[in-house]
This record gives sequence, structure tokens and C-alpha cells, in this order.
Amino acid sequence: MGYGYGRNGALACDRCGNTGGVRKRTCPHRVAYPQDGPNYSLAYCKAPALCTSCYRAEGGIRLHDRCAEPARKATEENKAIAARIASGDPQVMSAWGDWHAAVPAGSTGVMFAPNRTDRWQEKTYRLVPEADYDPGTKKFLSDYPRASPWAGPDLAKESA
Repeated sequence: MGYGYGRNGALACDRCGNTGGVRKRTCPHRVAYPQDGPNYSLAYCKAPALCTSCYRAEGGIRLHDRCAEPARKATEENKAIAARIASGDPQVMSAWGDWHAAVPAGSTGVMFAPNRTDRWQEKTYRLVPEADYDPGTKKFLSDYPRASPWAGPDLAKESA
């Protein structure tokens, strides 16, 4: 959700709705995304808009203490992803079910790429057994040992 604003256009407090003395309280805990660039990071949580009294009531300077550990864990997970990408293990980018003309029944056509930010990079296409495909837990090509080479989704255009 976005921020609320009063009739005068001033930022409204997320807690009490007042518009006087409200500031966005940016989270000091950052999550690094090394796979997207060496210096790329984002704040762990959305900055709440709070007036001075609500800021104090929410814990003041300790407002974002609960964000420290989840931000650290997310950064570590992203470092592991970046290490796999650097080792040459491409990650899942897109998938097509057997509803697509180029995908045989019982399979999922999957596009893998080394980096999600470079649209000109070389892509790898594989057919994965439908029962094996789980992008929530299997995010890299090496997670699919039964994958077989596939020409890709454009095969249907060529044969039409």
C-alpha cells in the first residue's frame, strides 16, 4: 500500500492519521542483492510514516530492531544465489506448461538464464518433468537433474 495524505497534501501518520510533523521512518537494515550488482541493496521494510508521538509509542529508535535478523538472513540467501550464478549455474526465469504447443504433455518448458537483469544474455531451455518442476524450492538448472534439452517456446512459431 502507499502512503496516506491529508486534504492539505501533507503526509499522514500511518498510526493516528494526523498530518502534523509526520516523517517516513526508513529502515536502517539493508538487504543486499549482489546478483543485481555489487552495490545494490534495499531497505528491509517499507518506511512507516509516523508523527513524533506515534514514533515514540512504536519504540522510537528501536522501531526497526525486529528487522535486523530477517534482513541479515535475506542478504545471506542472496549471496548464496549470487555464488551459484557466478559458478555458472543459471536460474529459472520463465516456464511454459504443456498447454503451450512446443511443450510435450507431462512436461514443463523452462528457460534458465545466468542473470535476471541482462535481457541480452544467453538463455538455456530445458524440458522438466511436470512433477519435478517447483520454482519455489528448485531455482537453478542443477536442481533439475532429469531436465532434457529443449528448443524453446518459439518452436511452435517455426513449425506453424
